[in-house]
Amino acid sequence: MCDGAGGGLVMSPRGPCAHCGVRAATRPRRLCGRCYGDRRVRRQYGPAGPRGRRGFDAYGRRPLPLAPTSAPPGSAAKVLILAERARRRQQLFHPGDAGTAVGMSLTLPSVFA
Repeated sequence: MCDGAGGGLVMSPRGPCAHCGVRAATRPRRLCGRCYGDRRVRRQYGPAGPRGRRGFDAYGRRPLPLAPTSAPPGSAAKVLILAERARRRQQLFHPGDAGTAVGMSLTLPSVFA
């Protein structure tokens, strides 16, 4: 913790502040209280722990599958392909997959024609 007498380098279980390197890192993101209080500084340092980032694919983009599939959306073949892509930790959908915006052909029922 910071001794308050001059703000010199103080060791803590987390070590010194990642930004200023002077005060003890007592706040999340390995920052001291002063640096953590400044939003501009806080934005420069991402969450340090595994619980800091949440949501789908939070740590970066997954690689695209090697090739698109011609299996139609909702078919058993497409479900098997999606399961294999998930097992390989690839993106589930390729831009060239059947039924996506690139190769999609929209046919409306005769009611809308």
